[in-house]
Amino acid sequence: MDKLVIDLRDNGGGSETEFIPLLRHLLPQPFTVYRELSTAALELTTPELYPKDNLKKLNKMARKSLTSRDGRFHEVGNPATAPIAPVDTPFEGEVFILINEKSASASGDFSGVLQHFNRAKFVGAESGGNANTNTAGTTVRLVLPHSKLEVVVPLLRYTIANDKDNKGRGVLPDYPVSYSAADIIEGNDPVMLAVRKLLGLE
Repeated sequence: MDKLVIDLRDNGGGSETEFIPLLRHLLPQPFTVYRELSTAALELTTPELYPKDNLKKLNKMARKSLTSRDGRFHEVGNPATAPIAPVDTPFEGEVFILINEKSASASGDFSGVLQHFNRAKFVGAESGGNANTNTAGTTVRLVLPHSKLEVVVPLLRYTIANDKDNKGRGVLPDYPVSYSAADIIEGNDPVMLAVRKLLGLE
């Protein structure tokens, strides 16, 4: 069968090093994952709210890989910002990606590159991850002064190489599918049923 289904539902993400090998098998041309990785500032405006180890992490990141350009600080040398070659014989069939609200972070990055090349159809519900940008990479912990709750704050803006308009939402499915209360109670999977129909299996 010349069709492939990739299930990204409930996939909270990870690293581009995990999905780049798969992209090399799905795209017939050279591709770039990120246009840029950058941050707006190298100093925290309220350092007293952050543990000292976080400040060390921020300073280490600044010394190691960031360069100032156009009012932002850009990470240099990341291989995901350079052209990546496909494998010699990439998969040429249809690709269907299953997504839902828990498809986030690197799931959105992966989807964004496929969306840029019109290489896949998305089935399910709007994803939690954006196909154009996210914030990730190095993180610091903000400790709220009164509640003492800790909030993880990512420092790098990842701009995905995707020319599709960024509507400020997740990846929107080409084939929207929703669950009913009965589906949840009975353990039905209407998204999988929908893609099976698209494959001609139902």
